[in-house]
Amino acid sequence: MLKYVYALAGLLSLAAGLSAQPAPRPLPPELAERLRALYGFSASEYEALRQTGEITRLQDNGFSSLLLPDKQLAGELLSDYKKLDPAFLVEALYVIPVSKGLAEGEDFRLKVYNTLHKIDTMKGLQYWSASGEKYQTMFNDAYVIANPDSEKPLPNPQAASIPPYDKIYVYQDDARFGENTYETVYRYYNGGRFRVTMKNLTRLFYGFFPVVQRENLLLNMVILPGEDYLVFYSCIGADVFSLFGMQDRLLTSFSNRLKALFSWFDSSLDWQG
Repeated sequence: MLKYVYALAGLLSLAAGLSAQPAPRPLPPELAERLRALYGFSASEYEALRQTGEITRLQDNGFSSLLLPDKQLAGELLSDYKKLDPAFLVEALYVIPVSKGLAEGEDFRLKVYNTLHKIDTMKGLQYWSASGEKYQTMFNDAYVIANPDSEKPLPNPQAASIPPYDKIYVYQDDARFGENTYETVYRYYNGGRFRVTMKNLTRLFYGFFPVVQRENLLLNMVILPGEDYLVFYSCIGADVFSLFGMQDRLLTSFSNRLKALFSWFDSSLDWQG
C-alpha cells in the first residue's frame, strides 16, 4: 500500500504542473457542445474542451472509469489496467477539428496508421518542463528494432493498407528514464478507430533509482474519428516501486509524455486530405 500513498501524495503537485504547460488550441463552442451531447462529458469537461481543446485527469488505483468515450475500447483498456494494478492512471483527451468528411476517408486513415509508426520522428521530441519553465528533450533517440534483444535500427514500417493487428518493438533513449525497449501493438477497429499499446520490456530508472519493473507500465493511445474532428486519447499507468520523495516528479514525467505524444502525432500527420 505504500506505493499508493506515494502516488496520491503527488497528485496535487502534478495537477499544478499540468496547468502551467502551454495550452492546446480551444475548440469552437458549437463543436464542444456537440461532443458534450454525443459523449456525455460533464460541464467541467465541456468547459475544458471549449477553452483548451483538452481534458486531463489523474486517478489513484481505485479507478473504475476512463475519459475515453468509446465504451468498447474503454472496457478493453480498463480490463488491461486492472490486471496491471497500477498505482495511478494519468489520462489526457484532445480534440482536433478537421475538415468535414476528412477523417472518414480510408486514405486519410492510412495516413494516421502510418504516422503512428513514425517512431524515429520521436527523436528530439520536446516537452514543457513546468519546474524549469522551458522546453526540454524527451527522447535522445527512438527507432524500431527487430526484436527485444536487437540494437540495430530498422526503417519505420509503412503499410499500403491497414491490418487489424500489428506488433513491433521500439527502442527509446529516454532523457528521464534511460534506455528502454517497448512492445508496441497496433489495433484497427471498425469505424476507423485506432489503438496503440506500449508495454515496457525493460526496467525504468529515474536517475540511479529503479522505479518501474519490466512489463509494469502500459501506455495507450486511442484515436476516434468523427465527421469533422479527431479524438486523441492517451493513458498511462504503472506499478511503481517506493519513490523516496520522487513521486511528484515521476507523475509529472508521465503526464509530460502524454502531452508530448499528442504534439508528436499532431505535428507528424499530413493534414492535407
